[in-house]
Amino acid sequence: FDVASSMFNFVSKLKKMPPEYTKEVQAQAMMDGTCRAPGGAWDQHILSFWEARNEDHVLLVKYEDLKADREGQITRIAKFL
Repeated sequence: FDVASSMFNFVSKLKKMPPEYTKEVQAQAMMDGTCRAPGGAWDQHILSFWEARNEDHVLLVKYEDLKADREGQITRIAKFL
């Protein structure tokens, strides 16, 4: 639900959403494959990052890793940049 909520907040700032479009509706659309992300369907949007994960210009950073080891992940990001 965190990702759906974050995406809802982001999209809501870009354009006016109808009152019936809630975070719960966003989450359901992401789960059933009807959510459209900037590059297409949500699952394809995420898959595009996963497929590029070994490219030199891509660094995947997981929220869970940041929570578990903030200093280590910040160091990892700084080295990447």
